[in-house]
Amino acid sequence: RVQPRHRANYRHRGVAMRIVIAEDSALLRAGIERILTDAGYDVDSAGDGEAALERIEDRKPDLVVLDLMMPGLDGWGVLEHVRTMEAPPPVVLVSGMHEVLPPGHLNPYVTGYVCKPFDISHLIKTCAGAIATQALVPASGERREARKTFLVETTLLSETGIPLGKG
Repeated sequence: RVQPRHRANYRHRGVAMRIVIAEDSALLRAGIERILTDAGYDVDSAGDGEAALERIEDRKPDLVVLDLMMPGLDGWGVLEHVRTMEAPPPVVLVSGMHEVLPPGHLNPYVTGYVCKPFDISHLIKTCAGAIATQALVPASGERREARKTFLVETTLLSETGIPLGKG
């Protein structure tokens, strides 16, 4: 069970935030489901890509936690479908590979990564952060608002902490 210090109130207007998990390993799927349920989310899960698509269409989740390597329709195939949705949910990729880069056209739909094996608090924080992040590019490919430019003053430091440059 998630310790009470990890438990939060992941609700919007009194309703628990919905997460769909797609993971082919029954043991890992049950573990992720338990962790996120104990953290206060409304969780549904699927053991393969086809079942995940059904759950995503039926449940309209606030987040999808998606394993990449599944038999049949894999995580990339599920992500291809998610990108065609009118209001695509954010997606957190779960993978045993530490350097996973989605193809360029899918990159805007991935809002987080969790590498197996993972820390419980990291999973919860990644999911919370992904839900809090609005999708920047809707399925139409147009931005909801104009791109913003931020100027940040930065100091480049050496390994010993000596300033090397400012910008």
